[in-house]
Amino acid sequence: MKIKNKIRKILSISPIDYIRKIKRVIIKDGRRDKNSYEFLFSAKIIKDYLMNTKMPKLQIGCGTNILEDWLNTDLYFSAELNVAKLDAGKQFNFPNETFHFIYSEHVFEHLKFEQAMNMLSESYRVLKPNGYIRFAMPDFNFLIQLYQNKDLSIHSEYIKWAAENFCKKAYNITKDNSTLSVYVISRSLKTI
Repeated sequence: MKIKNKIRKILSISPIDYIRKIKRVIIKDGRRDKNSYEFLFSAKIIKDYLMNTKMPKLQIGCGTNILEDWLNTDLYFSAELNVAKLDAGKQFNFPNETFHFIYSEHVFEHLKFEQAMNMLSESYRVLKPNGYIRFAMPDFNFLIQLYQNKDLSIHSEYIKWAAENFCKKAYNITKDNSTLSVYVISRSLKTI
């Protein structure tokens, strides 16, 4: 009888309600609950990665730039891309000396001073002795060269790539490098 009641209860919930219930992020006291779908799935991604790699590598703020054989993390969790949630401005949920390599591209310049200092200290804490850290940030000189020499193949290729990926509305309206370069440079300057 107990089994029949459990089956009835399960069947009474629509699949959409069930998915909503699983994906719901529980908020308690302004913080994400450690039982939330987001937290639990991120913890599983991290655990699986660390158990199955000999040389752990951490990417902070991956967005959609997924690196093979790296633990890809971002402020925005993504189950589809196998991206674990990590807020660079807060304490990292890793033991000391976990990673051989730490990489972050175009994240550091978006952080407030306290968050940036946290990212540096936490990265150092979770880095193995003799490990490597690389943080890439926009180069203002490159942006000037991009504007002054937008017809050089390396610059026109960058403008096209950046417009397609970060200035989609502008890219869909015009394919002209002179116009697109302004959008690309403007977007880059917002991050410096």
